[in-house]
Amino acid sequence: MPLAGLLAAVLRGGDPDLLGRYDAEHRPNAAALLGFTGQLTAVAELRDPEARRLWDDVLARVRDVPGVAQFLARRLAQLDVPAAQWPEG
Repeated sequence: MPLAGLLAAVLRGGDPDLLGRYDAEHRPNAAALLGFTGQLTAVAELRDPEARRLWDDVLARVRDVPGVAQFLARRLAQLDVPAAQWPEG
């Protein structure tokens, strides 16, 4: 259940521990996404011309590898994170 649904459930008298469970389950995913985004940002901001050329060469070689673009898109959208099973509240 999305966070908004959990908040609504708690406000309707549901178990407040649902919010703690949500945090415990989603915090590692959020941390991983921030780390991954930070890595991509560091690469995007490369100032050294040789490092930039190397990165551009790597991208040119992997862009046609099946699944690479889809992997990156799913990773950034967090679609590769399993959905939690929440009780209806």
